[in-house]
Amino acid sequence: MDDFEKAIIISFDQSGGVDAQLRAQAMAFCQSVKQSPNILQLCLDKLRVTQFAEVQFWCLQTIEELVKVRYRLLDVQERRFLQSTLMGLLCTYGLEEDATQNAIHKLSRPIFVKNKLSQIIVILICIDYPSGWPSVFLDLIGFLPKGHGVVDMFCRVMNTLDEEVISLDYSRKPEEVLVATRIKDAMRQQCVTQIVGSCYNLALAYKGVRPQLAGMVLDMLQRCVAWIDIQLVANDTFIPLLFDLLLSSQESTEVRGAAADCLLAIVSKKMDASLKLNLLRQLQIGRICGSFAEKQETDLMLKLSNLFTGFATEVLCCHKKLLGAESTDQVAASIEDLLDAVVPSIFYFLHSDDEDISSTTLQFLSNYVSGMKSKLSEEKQSSHLTQMLDAILNKMRYDPADKDSLNVPDKAGKEEEERMSDYRKDLLGLFRSIHRIAPTITKGFIKSTLSRVFGDPDVSFEDAEATIMLLYVLGEGLSEESFKSGSDVAELVTLFFSGQISCHSHRLVALLYLECVTRASYLFMRFVKMLRLQLLPYVEIVLQSLQDILAGFTSSKVQLRKSQTMSFEDGSHAFEAIGLLLGVEELSEEKQMKYLSALLVPLCNQVDSLLTCRPLDDDPALPSTTVVALQQVIVAINSLSKGFGEQLATCTRPAVGMLFKQALDVLLRVLQVFPKNKILRGKVISFLHRMIETLGSSMFPFLPTAFQQLLVESEPKEMLEFLVLINQLISTFKSGIKDLIQELFPYILGHVFTTLPNETYPEGPESHTEEMQNLQELERVYFTFLQGITSNELSSILLSSKNSHLLNDVIQSVLVASCQHKDVLVRKVCVQIFTRLVKDWCGTRVEEEKVPGFRGFIVETFAAKCCVYSVLEPSFNLRDANTFNLFGEIVAAQKVIYDYCGNEFLIHQATQVLPAVHCPPNMAEQYCFHIQRSDMKDFKSFYKSFVEKLKPQQNGSVPRRGFLPKGVNLQIVKKRSWKPLIAIAV
Repeated sequence: MDDFEKAIIISFDQSGGVDAQLRAQAMAFCQSVKQSPNILQLCLDKLRVTQFAEVQFWCLQTIEELVKVRYRLLDVQERRFLQSTLMGLLCTYGLEEDATQNAIHKLSRPIFVKNKLSQIIVILICIDYPSGWPSVFLDLIGFLPKGHGVVDMFCRVMNTLDEEVISLDYSRKPEEVLVATRIKDAMRQQCVTQIVGSCYNLALAYKGVRPQLAGMVLDMLQRCVAWIDIQLVANDTFIPLLFDLLLSSQESTEVRGAAADCLLAIVSKKMDASLKLNLLRQLQIGRICGSFAEKQETDLMLKLSNLFTGFATEVLCCHKKLLGAESTDQVAASIEDLLDAVVPSIFYFLHSDDEDISSTTLQFLSNYVSGMKSKLSEEKQSSHLTQMLDAILNKMRYDPADKDSLNVPDKAGKEEEERMSDYRKDLLGLFRSIHRIAPTITKGFIKSTLSRVFGDPDVSFEDAEATIMLLYVLGEGLSEESFKSGSDVAELVTLFFSGQISCHSHRLVALLYLECVTRASYLFMRFVKMLRLQLLPYVEIVLQSLQDILAGFTSSKVQLRKSQTMSFEDGSHAFEAIGLLLGVEELSEEKQMKYLSALLVPLCNQVDSLLTCRPLDDDPALPSTTVVALQQVIVAINSLSKGFGEQLATCTRPAVGMLFKQALDVLLRVLQVFPKNKILRGKVISFLHRMIETLGSSMFPFLPTAFQQLLVESEPKEMLEFLVLINQLISTFKSGIKDLIQELFPYILGHVFTTLPNETYPEGPESHTEEMQNLQELERVYFTFLQGITSNELSSILLSSKNSHLLNDVIQSVLVASCQHKDVLVRKVCVQIFTRLVKDWCGTRVEEEKVPGFRGFIVETFAAKCCVYSVLEPSFNLRDANTFNLFGEIVAAQKVIYDYCGNEFLIHQATQVLPAVHCPPNMAEQYCFHIQRSDMKDFKSFYKSFVEKLKPQQNGSVPRRGFLPKGVNLQIVKKRSWKPLIAIAV
């Protein structure tokens, strides 16, 4: 070992046993050697003699670097010398591999060294084949008789060529596609036939003596099938060999699996549908279907499953493409025969205990089900669908061994639950497809399963849970027709509730049972929503039928016990259904008031009782129980109100509105008694949203009381909820709410500016905390609030004497967000705000501006920073859909600015802004011309091209500061003290 080799070995050491300083010296020495003018020859010479893998790899890696940089600079003789030397190394490595069989002391080259040599040869092929190195593939084929080591190297080169250059499984640049096309075209003309013939001979020669190598050869061949002439492999010579290898139990798993992969590649070959159908017929895949009933190794079973599902998928594709074009009975019969041959085997793999194997069939079966009616007889269709449903139920079951772990659940149980949830997605997708095309068969299967499973008093948790899950999914997919007929659904529900499954002790079964109960209420509500007018004669019957549920909410006895476990969401769908029935004008006013009073008055009394009762000193659980009870009553009132519209409650039958006003008055007391309870606060806000829809402007007198309580807390989440409510009021009542919003504005801004941080939001994991997400969402809703003000004729609120001191802070916050906010949708909203303010405040070209200095600010700052500088930033990606929509708003803003500011705007753009971004004078002239003469569509097209031409000229020098006009003082928002709102006058 010389010093050079020692330095390389030391530099590669990762054990930590080498002194760090010595290793650094070794690395520096190796780097200096790379600068030697004869480094290429040094590496080639060293590769011929060294037995150290580290030295071999270093030399090959160095050659690779040199080839990428210097190869094109070499003359023809130097190139040929390098080519022949590398091919000599390839043969040497292969022969050394053979020699190790008889000389144990001599180690063969490591795989990473062989792969690196293969990569260098492929780089040369990409550069020089076929013009500069036309013999490379013929030379490789000629070396094959030298032994199995050379065959191994040949396969590595071909596989590397596929992975690095040819395969379409990887994303390729346009220039890389051109290189691949050049190589494939030359190989098709020169050597593909010889390569395929060699693969045939090598597979035959090595299948018994070196099965792993035979598998490598077949793997290399299947990679080529996608781009070679299919007749080279789909013929009477190759196909019988592949079937023989696949069917022979004497062959190794590697060889049989590789044969299956080759057949799959042939089956998947892209070609005309008619030609593909002929190919699929010729393969006669049916002769191997059913030959694998005995237990096989998992890897082989997986490849067989892929082969059969791939074949069947191609049959379906042919059917889809030929449907209509060649919709003859002969084609249809051929399609059905091919599917009949392979589908039983696919069902076999579907039932496999191995999830990886069974999962390979699910996508095909979903596609198969979607087109089933046009291919199968009714009897065959029913048989196939029933088999699928049975398999789905079996695959849905948890392992009984996980019962206790899932019931706790411990860490292993939680992981298994998450895994099963993910695994079931495809299974349930197939189930939904079956239900969609064959609802009768699906309901019949679920009915028989319910009868069998729920009839067993000792039913296992896995059977019960899987059955309930399928029933739940069935309920999700019920159509409107199912609700109208109802008999099948009613029978399933009756079966579900008639058993003792509600008493099952396992956690998963109990949770899913409760989900189904909630789903039943939801389905009932959907049923009422569709048939509310037809159900009017039965209102009293419905109310009587739901009496038990309603009594749980309307009972005058308030019992607050530790054992009270009723969820606050229980019954919400039932109350919504009742509200839908009672909220129609076709119901007489007398009955409407009678039924509504019978529900609302007890519910309001419940709230009164809950707010006035005092918890016992010895029962610390009572306060939380009170909150739970209040939640469920508020949800019930809220759900009930969803059936009543503003027209009925305020105009047609104002007595109805009075009942809801009384309820609103009672519920606002909840905020006074529990001012810091976030859950109750959220429920009351939800009810306020509903009352905007139900009571309209007649709810205004209640708003001051509501706002006084809602503005007590200034946490981001609470302020967010409040702003969403304000935004609904603005969008609903527009200028009708002006006085109230004007009074609220400084308090809202105080909260927002105090809560939002001065600095930018953190990146990475810190930005995903609940606190950060609430802050970011509050900021988004704040800008939506400003957009609502400006787009609903309320911008004068910003100019009132009470709010004018906030103007600079507001404008500055919108300006910064319009230029650089990371959320493109926020930037779009902010641009829209400025566009609206230009129309409101800039006046026309002959009128004075309403806000002194604002026109100058728009021209000199907003138009520059947002409309020009921001779009030239590298991060402004016009290929992104949301960014392109923002771009459209920026274009529209410039047209509006020109309409209101005229030549003042154009002159500043042409003389100040555009020169600052290196815009040539002729382009500036075109900009001015288009903004004056072109319509919006043409100007947008021009400005897109304009920006794309200017971007390359920036080199990171886009100005980040605009020009502040005189008379406008824009300052960064500072934290300010804020006093809670005490009273709001309307």
